[in-house]
Parts: sequence; structure tokens; C-alpha cells
Amino acid sequence: MIMTTPALAAATAALQGTNWQLRQYRQDATLQEALPQVEAVLRFNDGSMSGTAGCNRLMGRYRLAAETLQFDTSIAASMMMCPEPIMAQEQAVVAALQRVAGHRLDEEGALTLVDDDGEALLVFAVRVAAELTDTQWVLHAYNNGRGGVQSLLADTRITLQLRDDGKLAGTACNTYRGGFARSSERELQLVGPIAATRMACPQPPGTNAQEVAYFAALERVATYQIEGDRLTLRAADGATLAVFHADAGAAAEQAGE
Repeated sequence: MIMTTPALAAATAALQGTNWQLRQYRQDATLQEALPQVEAVLRFNDGSMSGTAGCNRLMGRYRLAAETLQFDTSIAASMMMCPEPIMAQEQAVVAALQRVAGHRLDEEGALTLVDDDGEALLVFAVRVAAELTDTQWVLHAYNNGRGGVQSLLADTRITLQLRDDGKLAGTACNTYRGGFARSSERELQLVGPIAATRMACPQPPGTNAQEVAYFAALERVATYQIEGDRLTLRAADGATLAVFHADAGAAAEQAGE
């Protein structure tokens, strides 16, 4: 029989069941501020770690004791390419995870992962999950229809907003609208075709093709998942179709209204 000490039980309860949003990470000898409006969230559950440092999906194993926390050195990641600042943050976070020896929680609920000397490597805050509807979602990556998920072209932006009345709207190269239905907590399907304006967007090259692939991905959506402020839309076979993050600026404007 495995005995659980009160200290270990308390550490497990504090760490698990929470979306931890990255606030700072160690690079070289200093703590750097996490990139703003970039979804970087980790979750811990029964020895399994999952999440993202901003670009790829991360998966690994960890060992938790009353006063120690360690991650396996073999942290797996998906294979997407993202802008250089995001990739640099991700590489620094993965390197920091491999050096973690312990953790601490402060009175405000911040989680700090530390090395053998007690120096901070990563600092997280609790991330409250965004709502599916009435949130402005900004596209991070989409299924290109050729078996891959890729990030957006530089200097382009695609948004999506789902309303409680079953209508959706957004902007890509063109503005678009349509309808959707939820048949269960995680099931989501488009209702009817997507209607969009017909503006040509030659710059940057590939913008129109990106929009076409994005609309095709939306039409295949069968399920959704929200983790913190990250929304993932998937096909019936589980393939990732689109990954969004909640627009922090839009949320702040709504809160001030």
C-alpha cells in the first residue's frame, strides 16, 4: 500500500487541477517577462504534465514529493514553427523545466518552480478559463489541409467570436459570419455555410490561401476544448483544426464597460 503524507497530499492538491499561466522564465542568469498575449500554460495531473510555452504542445512526466518536484528530461513537443521570440521563450521554458528541483506557492497563489539552490526558474499565476461565447478568439495556428498545423503568416490576424444566440462572426482577409450549434459540453458544429465578403488580399503573399484553408478547417469542426485562454477546435477523428487564444485586450475593454 502506498501511503500519502499530509504534506504530499497538500502539495498535490495545490499543484493539480489548475491552469498555470507563465509570467516569468529564466534565460541566462535573469528572469524574463513572458511574452504578452501569448498562451503559455502548463497543467499537472497525476504525474503527467501538459500544456504549451507559446508554440508547440508540451507533454512530459513529473515526480512530486512533499518538498521536491522533478520533471523527466524527455519532454515531448509537437513540431510547429512559430515566430522567433515565441520559439526562444519555448526553448528557455523547456530547458528550465529540466532543471526544476522544487516548487513553492506564495500567499497570492503564484507558483514558482525552483532549482537545487532555490533560485526561481519559472513563475506562474492561476489562469481562469475563458468562456466559449462572447470571447474574442485570435487564431494562433490552423490545419492547412495537407496534414499539418501551421502558424499564421506574419502581419496577418484572424479572429472568431461565438455568441450565445448561435451566431458566429470574425475577420480574416475578409469579414465572415455563420452559425453554430453545441449538442453537448464539448461538441460544436457549424450550421450552414460561412458567408464572407469578397475582398482580394494580395499582401502578404498567401493571405487568400490561408483564409481558404481556415474556412475549410472550420467546416470540419466536431469538438472543442478550452484550456485557460486557449481554444482548440478538432475534427471528428481528433485532428487539430484550429488553435486560438483569447484576446486579452478585448477582454479588458469588456471588463471596463
